[in-house]
Amino acid sequence: MKVKELRGRTEADLLAELAKTRREAHDGRVKLRLNQMKNVKAVSVLKRDIARILTVLAEIKASK
Repeated sequence: MKVKELRGRTEADLLAELAKTRREAHDGRVKLRLNQMKNVKAVSVLKRDIARILTVLAEIKASK
């Protein structure tokens, strides 16, 4: 997910995307512990996506 894509979204959309991404990251960590996940890097990518979303949300709140 790119930052340019995130900046074009509304705050409500970002919060929904954040919740979805956090859920996916949690599921990925569980699958990683149970050795059910083949793509180990996916968890790291999701963590970076969460950080990007939080950064854009902070920018939106700071501009208000």
